[in-house]
Amino acid sequence: MSRDAIVKPRRAVVFDLDDTLYLERQFAYSGYRAVSRFLGEQHRWSTQLARKFEHDCRRQFRWGDRRRLFNEVLEKWNLSGDVVTAACIRIYREHAPRIVLLTDARQILSELSARPDVWLALITDGDAATQANKVQALGVAEYFHQIIYTDQWGREFWKPHPRAFEAVEQESGCRGDECVYLGDNPHKDFTAPALRDWRLVRVRRRRSLHYHAANPPELVITSELPNLVGLSDQLGLASC
Repeated sequence: MSRDAIVKPRRAVVFDLDDTLYLERQFAYSGYRAVSRFLGEQHRWSTQLARKFEHDCRRQFRWGDRRRLFNEVLEKWNLSGDVVTAACIRIYREHAPRIVLLTDARQILSELSARPDVWLALITDGDAATQANKVQALGVAEYFHQIIYTDQWGREFWKPHPRAFEAVEQESGCRGDECVYLGDNPHKDFTAPALRDWRLVRVRRRRSLHYHAANPPELVITSELPNLVGLSDQLGLASC
């Protein structure tokens, strides 16, 4: 995306990725399908059996321990073991996801990216290659001046580490309440930008993984939205 170099951004608007611009469960379900196809080929399963494995993964996602999802499901299918678990995780992380940018996200990104006085950035945690695959699948790279995969520096730099937010300030030239951060997870997304006096917007989508999570009492959220409709007006960007 090009930006008129003469115009200094007056506002940095920074987005989280998962459950902010698209629904993370879409990626999970896409990954389970890729894994079920892989196992189906390995074990010569019927299409019906492969779909049953995928269904079990989805059910574990909804009701079980997501951190041990493949361990739990593979054990149920008598396929447990370090090698097969590692293979499933690799397929899950590396597959080309079938995910869709939400309509309100596309609308606001298109609107803001057309403004030379707004610096758009994306900060996302998770395996860097996996997150890059998501960005490619969603087709959002063209909207942003800056995309930060925190994993490129090492897991210790995932949110709530401040390094990514410092990088945005350095590149955009914006500071404090000139910066707005939009995320979904109150447990990690907002700690660092809050300490830098950024404006904080929680995007609380009904089907997001952290929809029911309460905001920590010490965290002052500027505003909370069910989606990104009307964001420009709410942030006063119409008069920037």
